[in-house]
Amino acid sequence: MVFLLDFSGSMRGRRIAQLRETFDGLSGADDSRSGKFVRFYRGESLTVMRFGGRVLAERSVTYDGQRELDRLRGFVAADDFGDSTAIWSTLDHAYQEVATVVHDRPGQAVSIVLMTDGENNAGMDLDAFIRRYGARPQAARAVRPARSARVRVTCATEGLRNQVPQRAFSARCLGKVQDWNAEDAVLEVQAMAIFR
Repeated sequence: MVFLLDFSGSMRGRRIAQLRETFDGLSGADDSRSGKFVRFYRGESLTVMRFGGRVLAERSVTYDGQRELDRLRGFVAADDFGDSTAIWSTLDHAYQEVATVVHDRPGQAVSIVLMTDGENNAGMDLDAFIRRYGARPQAARAVRPARSARVRVTCATEGLRNQVPQRAFSARCLGKVQDWNAEDAVLEVQAMAIFR
């Protein structure tokens, strides 16, 4: 698993604290029921890249015990931030690393997880990334960045007391699960009540 962690200036403060808390949870600090399933496992190979306008630093470990997790936590605790955000260049660098892994160990499961708050404003642009990605070996192109599950809320608009905005909005929803699309990682919920 390859983690690309945004260490650009906009991540300082609350955002980097949340990223570190998430990473701690993956490292075993989350004792909730779901946290026990969403964590690193012994024998898992982990690479963490901190990036700003370029890859700032990189650390790889094979998780065999607490010592490796402590090394990664210390690595994520660093306070060296970049001035810009090079998402596509960092993702390209990750695919370069992944190409070596899948070449040396065919059949090895690999995921790329990108954690960022911004948009690309340094390094290569999307078109350059796509060109380089297309030139990579098929085994490397088969590795897709990990996507988190999404929830899609559907509702009938007839009989509503208020108008539903035509854009995204924040609300709480009471609903009934209609469908789970595992391929797209989308949970569809039919709203019964929406509270704004």
